[in-house]
Amino acid sequence: MSIKFTENQQSAIYTKNTDILVAAAAGSGKTAVLVERIIQNILAKMNGDDGIEIDELLVATFTNASARDMKDKIERALRERLASSEDVVTLNYLNEQLLKMNKAHISTLHSFCLYLIQNHYQLIGLTPNVRTVDTIEGELLLEQVIKTTIERKLKSDDAAFTSLTRVFLGNNDINSLMEIVKSAYRNAIANSDVDAFLNNMKDEYIDDTFLDDLNTRYYKHLDDIVSAMASSLQRINEHFDHPSVAEDYEQHEKHRIFNNVKKKIGKMNDELTLIKAELQDENLKTKRLTEFSAADLSNFENYIDMMNPSKSIIISTANLYTKLLSTFTSSFIQSRNDYRDDLRHMNPMRNAFIDLVITVKDEFIKQKRRMGVIDFNDYEHLALEILTHNDVREMYQNKFKEIMIDEYQDTNPAQEAIIARMKSPSNNNYLFMVGDVKQSIYKFRQADPTIFIDKFKRYQSTDDGTLITLNNNFRSSYGVINLTNRVFERIMDESVGDVTYDETQALIYSKNSDSNSEDHAFIENYTQTDEIPNFKEHYVVERIKMLKESGEKYKDIVLLTRAKTHHIELQQLLRKYDIPSHIESDKGYFESTEIRTIKSILHVIDNPLQDDHLVGVMRLPYFDFDVNEISKIRASSEHMYLYEALSEYKNNFDDALANRIEQFISRVEYFRTESQYLSVHELIELVYREIRLTEFFSAMYNGEVRKANLHQFQHQARLFEARRHITLFEFLSYINELLDEDKDMGETSILTESDDVVRIMTIHKSKGLEFKNVIYYHIEKDIVNPQRSEPSIHLHNTYGLAVKTFDAEDNTMLRNMHSVLLADTMKEELYSEEIRLMYVAFTRAEERLILPLNHKKDHSLKYSVDPNQLVIERNIRLNLQSFKDYLTPIGKYLRSKDGRNEVRDGIVIEPQIDIENLKNDDEEEVRLSSKEILDDIVDTLPHISQDDALKDRIMYEYVSPDGLDKKVFKESVTEIKRRHEVLPDEAAPRQFNRTSQLPTPVFVEEKAQATTLGTWMHEWMMLVIKYADDISSSDDKKSTLSKLFDDHGLSERINSSQKFQFINNALKFMTDASILSLLDHRLAIYTERPFIMNQRAIGEEVVPEQMVQGIIDLIIETDDACTIIDYKTDYIDDKINEDMLILRYYKQIQLYKRSLEKLVGDKKPIHAYLYYFNWKGGAIKVDV
Repeated sequence: MSIKFTENQQSAIYTKNTDILVAAAAGSGKTAVLVERIIQNILAKMNGDDGIEIDELLVATFTNASARDMKDKIERALRERLASSEDVVTLNYLNEQLLKMNKAHISTLHSFCLYLIQNHYQLIGLTPNVRTVDTIEGELLLEQVIKTTIERKLKSDDAAFTSLTRVFLGNNDINSLMEIVKSAYRNAIANSDVDAFLNNMKDEYIDDTFLDDLNTRYYKHLDDIVSAMASSLQRINEHFDHPSVAEDYEQHEKHRIFNNVKKKIGKMNDELTLIKAELQDENLKTKRLTEFSAADLSNFENYIDMMNPSKSIIISTANLYTKLLSTFTSSFIQSRNDYRDDLRHMNPMRNAFIDLVITVKDEFIKQKRRMGVIDFNDYEHLALEILTHNDVREMYQNKFKEIMIDEYQDTNPAQEAIIARMKSPSNNNYLFMVGDVKQSIYKFRQADPTIFIDKFKRYQSTDDGTLITLNNNFRSSYGVINLTNRVFERIMDESVGDVTYDETQALIYSKNSDSNSEDHAFIENYTQTDEIPNFKEHYVVERIKMLKESGEKYKDIVLLTRAKTHHIELQQLLRKYDIPSHIESDKGYFESTEIRTIKSILHVIDNPLQDDHLVGVMRLPYFDFDVNEISKIRASSEHMYLYEALSEYKNNFDDALANRIEQFISRVEYFRTESQYLSVHELIELVYREIRLTEFFSAMYNGEVRKANLHQFQHQARLFEARRHITLFEFLSYINELLDEDKDMGETSILTESDDVVRIMTIHKSKGLEFKNVIYYHIEKDIVNPQRSEPSIHLHNTYGLAVKTFDAEDNTMLRNMHSVLLADTMKEELYSEEIRLMYVAFTRAEERLILPLNHKKDHSLKYSVDPNQLVIERNIRLNLQSFKDYLTPIGKYLRSKDGRNEVRDGIVIEPQIDIENLKNDDEEEVRLSSKEILDDIVDTLPHISQDDALKDRIMYEYVSPDGLDKKVFKESVTEIKRRHEVLPDEAAPRQFNRTSQLPTPVFVEEKAQATTLGTWMHEWMMLVIKYADDISSSDDKKSTLSKLFDDHGLSERINSSQKFQFINNALKFMTDASILSLLDHRLAIYTERPFIMNQRAIGEEVVPEQMVQGIIDLIIETDDACTIIDYKTDYIDDKINEDMLILRYYKQIQLYKRSLEKLVGDKKPIHAYLYYFNWKGGAIKVDV
């Protein structure tokens, strides 16, 4: 089907020999234009004209899905022309273009950068097998580098950095500083030259030119606030000066109050006039300004009966004045000389922070190179480095005759630098850039809309390139377009939104088919009622049901939100009403039942002596052990572990249960044997196949998603193995680390376009999509989090690094000129992006746009729409709390302007749901207590009601636990050891000084790291024991240990100084005479063996039936004994002797020995050693 292109579209398709910027509004057919331009260029080349073949194009899209879609459309268009042609030359040429499609560079810019890296890796010092880390792995690695860098700097003699950490390590928590550094790093790497960007900011706080510019911008900022305050007073005055108001108040008993308020407003105006004059002289004096009191606001409310404007507008305007006054007061710093002194004082700390970010960047690169990996952010910078080579750059400049960039408004500075280097200085090639700054919503990913805006203005006013605008909307109904234009012409301009929504930006209705009479845009104001819980959710449910009843399919309905906060709750509510829905989440993957199940199975394969995982596996339908059977097995044995109890039951009994146990153990041991030969992902595949795990979960609710999650888990194992990790234990440790660091993933999406479900998604996810019916949900959500605090340090790509001033006397951070200006800029950028986000939501709708506005009380207005002023005042827009506050006054204005409630120009301003009916439909659910339910059961079953004993058992009520002693029923060995500890003789009371002092983070962090280092040390020793023979036989044991350390990825988590300590500890251990003797005569070795058993069995009972749990580090079995070795990483003072060290852990070793005796019996004696890595004496034998 041929498309009839508009005049501007044809210009975008056929204009040549110039750089072109296409400002393509939503629904303007930009993809069709891009495809047609490519096809016409291909055909022109065939005809001998100035054309371009498919492999001479570089087409960069925003997503991989967009790239695939564009490739499909280009291929389809070529095949259509191929089918309609009979000319041999044409057929051959088109076939040749189709063959070249496979190698055509139509991809994301990231993919093209990766292509450069893969083909020119030798120029940048990479190996051909370099691997890209996934997002989660990269995040963990970056956090570890930041933490290690801070630790290293804390131990240095850098006075400026020490001061910085004392100021910014809030609550002795290194994580707060880590987050600030990570944010600054993310901002910095979006620049093409990160080092130059950061280094150029150094010493700005002692640079007079920078400070003069800062001073000028600061006073302009204060002047703008004062002007906004004056404007607010003027609007209030206009309300009071309304003829009907003034006339009525002459006769009103509150005439005196009215005049007093008028006088107060006059006084405020005089104060503002004086301040404006002082600001012009840059000599603002500190003074207290008059403000509206609570009594004033109360008086305003009393005037409402006689005033034309609504009470809410007057009060909102007065509140805005108060808010602006507060902003002015908090923004007012100090005199001109004082602020310079404050900033100069912060200059060393600021420089130290910049150096920290640079060091993190450099260390992160080094760490990735050591590991042979890169991350997604490296793509751009490595591509830039490759393109610095003249021969490579010129080769690609000559290869690509045209460079086409889609979604150009979301480009960052580094990407713009790549595009610039691909552009030939001799105009051998040209740029074709397409985008819409009104849809720039990815600033959190460092997208910079000013790149598009600057080029738009330049092309508009110069001959540097050609500007083409596409405003015809072929997607949406007239009502949707009309409402979009009417809303955004009033709320979007350059000051809030970055572009003025005038006739050059407004959408033009151009849909080919006639709209249905019901295709409208709806602003549905309704008042929430407390009679129905979750009222707004119920309203949306009813709206969906109404659409369904009108003939719409669920798949044609989307609920758009600004955040994922309420997605799960909303989906559960829809499910309650049998409305199928789909959400995409980035959380919950590891907590899903199927993933927890496969994790438990793998844990059992790795070590079956883990009762919690073992019970979960036994309860699987494939094995089908019920609770009674497991209890019976457990009660039949005094063994520590359930797995041992299973073996004992199998050997001692000959019944059906014993046969099933034998089959179960056989299956587990089969998996354990196979795990020694298979990779982790192969082992997972074997488990899936042997116990039909995927089939089981596929049959459950949401089975396809569960099946996809299991396949994704296997894929994660493959990715893990690519990091040169091979053991099951390492894989499970990695998964546990992800969980500990809260690095979750979303469930795998298997949604297709044909699935008839309501889509629930964020506006960001909806970008580039379109839906017949759009419901904008949770529109009343706050734009700015009221709890959000202003950062003490913030890096901005344009306005640099702002650092608040530290007041050492009060130990507080104070705002200064730079932080005030940057906070104001951040607020403007946030509101601008939120306005654009709302535009994207509106323009996803094809037929209906539904905006449910939930009001808790009356439909209060935050401002009034002035018919004579198109755009709402900037400071009003920057101080509204939600999109509802933007839309409610506009909706009221449109309704009053049209003078009726029915449809006008495709817009409906009234609720479509009968609230009373909604109340009646939602009958209160009657909830019975469990006792009431049991009473009903007993009364209806005679054989129970007539049997008093049975009835008493069923109706038995347990004693309230409030009167019982709070006792735990499971203790660790460490807890029991501490219970038996006696204070040493040298212990004495300590006097603590309660005077507030600044934190000393280095010591706090060293303590915080002790547990983690201990855990890593135990993990390291497991490897050392595993490869003990290789180490013992090596001539260079230290080098062997170092290689073992690196090969197993410990360098990724442990810094070089810690690595040195770990290797020396292992070397000392592997050369200890007692240890070597045991290893030489070993029959078997067991590492990190957990146990849970009854305390009565080991003579340590405090509470009846109390359990004890622990982990024995190392057990070495020889011909004549079993020997326990317990590792200790304690700090050892020179004054401590061997007896004191034994006493410290005597109780713990005693418990270990008793536990092992229960397992071994009287077959072999139990010996025990303590091994202190930080003690010079080596292994210490403990006689217990």
